[in-house]
This record gives sequence, C-alpha cells and structure tokens, in this order.
Amino acid sequence: MRRAALLSLILLLCSIAALAQTQASCTFAFLPKVEIPNVGSRSWSPVGINDFGTIVGVATTSTIKYGIIRWAGGGVTAFPRTFLVARNNKGITIGFSFAKVPGGTLTVKPILLNGTTISDITLNGLGNGPQILLGGINKWGTIVGGYRRAGAGLSGFKRWPHGGFISLNFPGGLDTVASGINDNGTIVGSYTFAASSLRHGFIYDNGQWANLKFPNVHDTILVGISNAGVIIGNAFEEGTTPFLYENGTFKIISVPNAIPRSAAVRSISPKGGLILGTATFDSGRQGFIATCR
Repeated sequence: MRRAALLSLILLLCSIAALAQTQASCTFAFLPKVEIPNVGSRSWSPVGINDFGTIVGVATTSTIKYGIIRWAGGGVTAFPRTFLVARNNKGITIGFSFAKVPGGTLTVKPILLNGTTISDITLNGLGNGPQILLGGINKWGTIVGGYRRAGAGLSGFKRWPHGGFISLNFPGGLDTVASGINDNGTIVGSYTFAASSLRHGFIYDNGQWANLKFPNVHDTILVGISNAGVIIGNAFEEGTTPFLYENGTFKIISVPNAIPRSAAVRSISPKGGLILGTATFDSGRQGFIATCR
C-alpha cells in the first residue's frame, strides 16, 4: 500500500509538470585518486554507489581500462579490461569487459561480477545480436538498460536474474534507455521523440509511464531513484545542471568551488540516498558523494 501511494503521488506530480525550483542543501565528501595495485595512483571516473559507500567506476591508463571497486574504507580492487557501472547492496556489480579478437577488433561485452566471478549478461530470446547498454541493478538482481538491433532505435529493458526481460518503449517515443531502478522496481531513464533529438526524463512502474522534464531546458536525463522516490538527474542547457526531484520540487545540486555547469550526478543509493557525481575544478575533474535534502 505504501509503495502504491508513493508511486501514485510521483505520477501525479509529474503529470502536472511541476515548476517549483530551489537549491538543495547538501554536504559533500570529495573522492581522491585511486591507488591501483601494481599500477599506482590514477584519476578515475566513479559511476555507481550502494548504501555501504562502495563505489564502482573506471580508471584509464595509456594502455588499458581498469574497472574499479573502491571500498568505503578507501581500499581498491581493480579488474583489468573492464568498466564497472553499478553495484547493489548484495555486492553484485554490472559493467563491461573489453577484449581483442583475431584481427585486432575490440569487442565489448556486458558482464555481471559476483566476487571475482565474471559472467556474461544476455537478454534471453535476442541471442548475441543486440548492442546492450547497462543502467542499474537493484537488490533483487533486476537489471535495467537499453539495447539496439541493427537498423533499429534503442529500446529500454528490465531484465530478471534468470535472463528473461521486457522491452521498455516510452509511448510515442523513438529511443528509450533505462538508467536506474530502485528496490521497489520503479525505473527511471530518458527517451526521445521521433521528430526531435531532445531527451526527456521518464518514470515507469508496473505499466504506468510519467514524463519528468526540468523546467526551461533542452534535455533532461534521469539517472537514479531511491526507495523513498527521490529522483536524481541532469538538465542540459549551455552546460549541465544536476538536480534531485522530490515532492513536486526540483532541487538544484550546487557543488562548492566547481566550475559553473560542469557537475553531473551519476547514481543514488537505494536506502540512504547517497548521491554520487563528478565536477570539474581548476585542478581537474573529481568525484564526490553528496547527502542532500
């Protein structure tokens, strides 16, 4: 009942195209470079976070990409030739692996990482054909993202642990990509219309769709939703404006001392609402964890 009431409220607020805006009140913790074993200190791009403060992402050297798991205490586990995207509270991580086949062609595969065991992520019934994009994973192991088949646009998907899935296509939209899912199964992402390349945010739950657009901007991309229904995303208009959306109000996330319109949010943890993002400073680009209200 609580979930149904929360979803109904979110859909109602979205349907009336709420225009209220304010500044979010946030505290920030900034992330240092990572120390990759046998490689050394490297800048990196954090992408996903769970409620334990474990962060996943990628670091790139001159020759190789390393998927990064940064533990809450600051320790690092690195996986060569991978790019890690999201991690749930049960310690399951999703991302991509890179390998060269004979002839030098680079292949990219979506993967699931459980401990040190890596397995491929496939969509049952589609074979190995589609290009798969990964968004998020919840505590049940349900994964969301998008896929493309030759000559076709992008469809979002919701995939269960056994590999079965449903396609997600915003009504009347051309390209749909799911970026985040909470433990209740509510999904957020973005879509375009056939007549426009502009991206709009969407919320999907149990067959119901809602549009969510940051006021007076060209593009809105939603990237995550907490179990409490707090949505985060990025608005694009001469740069990037990160925001959270709660109770009918958009709250702008302003990162102290960052170059204006350089910040972006990447992920939100399901229970604690930890917000992961990046911003550019005079010294370079750096990741951050924000707690906002």
